[in-house]
Amino acid sequence: MDQPVAALRRSYRSRVDCANHIKKLKYDFGGDCFNLKDFRATEAALLTVMQAYNLMGLFRPGVQRNDAVSGKPNVRQTRKILRYKLFARAGYITKDGR
Repeated sequence: MDQPVAALRRSYRSRVDCANHIKKLKYDFGGDCFNLKDFRATEAALLTVMQAYNLMGLFRPGVQRNDAVSGKPNVRQTRKILRYKLFARAGYITKDGR
């Protein structure tokens, strides 16, 4: 590696957030268990997960710091907790089901 230190640092910093996005997909969207036998099916599952990730990226700023969801001011919550608080609680409230 004959590059100067500043160039190496810029190169690394441009890729540093990729690991965080992969962890978010894995833990928040179940991205580690969508591999299927057919390539096209796996590709469709990945595209669906990525679309959900992008939609949650647009939805997140309005909800994550909202006092109505957390009950506390300025609390950042993961998508897994938001999914539980917003969607799973409705299942607990209902008495009749299938």
